[in-house]
Amino acid sequence: MRLDNKISVVTGASSGIGRQTAIDLANLGSSVVLIGRSEEKLRGVEREIKKAKKPAAKKAPAKKTAAKKKAK
Repeated sequence: MRLDNKISVVTGASSGIGRQTAIDLANLGSSVVLIGRSEEKLRGVEREIKKAKKPAAKKAPAKKTAAKKKAK
């Protein structure tokens, strides 16, 4: 199955299953939007996808919600 000309949005893309899912989708030809809490880790996934000359990967770091800020 090819995903050429498709866009995939992957949450939790900075590590674990989300990271691998993003890489796999890119390998299938999809452009990938990477969403996760660690911008540094997202940059690493983005570099890995681009290094393999796969479709564009765009990162979108998730921002902490007000509820999380209050809990600290």
